[in-house]
Amino acid sequence: MAFPPDISVEFRDLDCDEYVYHYTSRDTALEHILTGASIRLGLLRNTNDPRENRTWSFGISATNPPDPPKSNPECQEWLGETRQTLERAQEIIQEKCKLFCVTMDDPSYSAFADGLTDAKRGFGHSRMWAQYGDSHKGICLIFRKVNLDEAINNAFATTHTIYKGPVEYSDNVGQQLMAYALRQEDIDHHGVENCLVTQRERYHKTFFFSKALDWQQEFEYRWIAIGGMNEPEFVPITSAIAGVVVGVDFPDVYLPSLLKLCEALEIPAARIGWKNGIPRLKHRYI
Repeated sequence: MAFPPDISVEFRDLDCDEYVYHYTSRDTALEHILTGASIRLGLLRNTNDPRENRTWSFGISATNPPDPPKSNPECQEWLGETRQTLERAQEIIQEKCKLFCVTMDDPSYSAFADGLTDAKRGFGHSRMWAQYGDSHKGICLIFRKVNLDEAINNAFATTHTIYKGPVEYSDNVGQQLMAYALRQEDIDHHGVENCLVTQRERYHKTFFFSKALDWQQEFEYRWIAIGGMNEPEFVPITSAIAGVVVGVDFPDVYLPSLLKLCEALEIPAARIGWKNGIPRLKHRYI
């Protein structure tokens, strides 16, 4: 089976914004994604970044703080209201957040300058193969970005709040500190729910699209869906998936199963090769 013309030689010359890539293990791809023709939006709390998988701690500040409660009952009531506000902040902003992460081509990729290597293509990132692609034994799924965006919007637009975009990488903590600070005046004036939704909207790039510089070689793009239950949700991908690339160490024994699934989805499959330290999509496809 071979890639059609638009994903073979010409694929390297296409606008990099047209495709995004998702690395996964062989078992996940074969047993779930390709078999069910769907992707899983997992909980933000289940990512591998401690900045996202630890409980966020919000605080409340006031320009003109009120006098502290004088009696014990008043104090207990005030503490209870504050605790409820902070717990609600975690629920509205973090707890029901689901996401799907992909990688992009290196923005510096040039078909002319990088014609002899696919290291900068989304399916050629060595770190991604090692970290998410089952140590080069897994699979990289290729998606048409526009179609994937449409599928996610069709699934969640009426029931969830959706954000999308590339991740920004920085070690500047100033904006992060501001994002977790709620203002008592805003809560009093607009109510807890409206205040928290506004905070989420105002700082959504800080909450969901900011990672430390250590992650910058992932070239990550993600979709965020907030709403529903605190559990993963699924999106059909039949119209969005464009092909698959298997890792250099993908076991040949699983190729018949893979090709059967690709045939059902009418998508091509290929293998990434390595020669003298250079990754290159093989011209001779699976």
